[in-house]
Amino acid sequence: MTLATDSGSGLPDMKVSVRQVFGIDSDLEVPAYSEPDEYVPENDPDYRFDRPTTLAILAGFARNRRVIVTPSQRSTPEAIAKVEALWRATGANVERMAPAAHDAILAHASHLPQLVASALAASLESEHIDGKLATEYGAGGLRDTTRIAASSAEMWRDICLTNPAAILAALKLFRGSFDQFAQAVERGDGDELIALFERGRSMRERLK
Repeated sequence: MTLATDSGSGLPDMKVSVRQVFGIDSDLEVPAYSEPDEYVPENDPDYRFDRPTTLAILAGFARNRRVIVTPSQRSTPEAIAKVEALWRATGANVERMAPAAHDAILAHASHLPQLVASALAASLESEHIDGKLATEYGAGGLRDTTRIAASSAEMWRDICLTNPAAILAALKLFRGSFDQFAQAVERGDGDELIALFERGRSMRERLK
């Protein structure tokens, strides 16, 4: 199954079967590269990873990370158990979640930050004030908040087009908070601004 991504981004552009490639009895598919480049060495057709080696490779990016398993209506309990066991063996923290819940949560926690960062960067892309490009005077705050705006446009286009309802709900939530800031500034309401900034600080401090 091929995924649409930016081939120049260094990201995997397809998925491969763990059973076919690694010989592990599992229905799991993992990200892979369709063509080798300087970051992806040629596969040795005479070598096949054994199970411990494969799990060690997966553990390199999964240990102590959250892995979400989203069974479909066709998923059997046996297949789900095998997939979850494989990820737990890598040291991952496995959670099971309904696909709709997964899409809604990721729309808020992953897709919304991308859209906000890209919107901020796009709004300032050519903004000149008194003949000077405003972004040339940005410091760490501008770099930090727009870092992910450098992500693949094609990849995020596809995400937006495949998860529109959940993304629109997340944008509505953000618009409400943005409007609260705008109204507080317009009113000169210092107390409300403090409350809004403190609410934002509280969320940021909870991030691990």
